[in-house]
Amino acid sequence: MRDLKNSAFLVLHYQNEVVHPDGLWGKHLFPQLKKNGAIENTVKALDAARKKGMKVIFVHLAFKPGFPELIENPHLLVRDAKEKNACLVGSWGAEIIKELKPKDNEILTYQHNP
Repeated sequence: MRDLKNSAFLVLHYQNEVVHPDGLWGKHLFPQLKKNGAIENTVKALDAARKKGMKVIFVHLAFKPGFPELIENPHLLVRDAKEKNACLVGSWGAEIIKELKPKDNEILTYQHNP
């Protein structure tokens, strides 16, 4: 069996605004995620990665107050976040969903996406 300790398991955009049913985009995406068991399957995959000793890295979308990272005319989805003041660093919307909370030794990084 291959040693996975030199591999990383990436958890992308499993944050409240994106996948929670009350989130800005989650209110539209959650029904499909639920239908496909996406959150439950990600929990299982994350548990397996942790058991194998893989490095776990959480990547999520978050912006600074005032959205200085954004270009003048951002994509509609990102513009929606700015207009609703969503996905701010430290806010509920930028937090990883409770089912996938990172452990103390895991990496959490922000993606600032124009």
